[in-house]
Amino acid sequence: MGPRPIDKSVRGALYFLRRKGKEKPMTNAVRLAATAAALKADRDRDKVQAVQDYADEQRARQANMTRLRGLRLAQERADVNRL
Repeated sequence: MGPRPIDKSVRGALYFLRRKGKEKPMTNAVRLAATAAALKADRDRDKVQAVQDYADEQRARQANMTRLRGLRLAQERADVNRL
């Protein structure tokens, strides 16, 4: 006769003992979820920052266009008054 088959409960206990000291599978899943949540939060912050940067650039561009238009109109008035 060969070796006696191991009962399921004993097999589970042996598996637990072998895994003792090693990372539990659920812990890894929790860590992955936390990492994913952190990455998502970073992306959300980056998105908000990008929208703010875009709005700032638009305001700066509009202010520059207004300034240049004022200079051009002043130059045109000076040219008309010179004639």
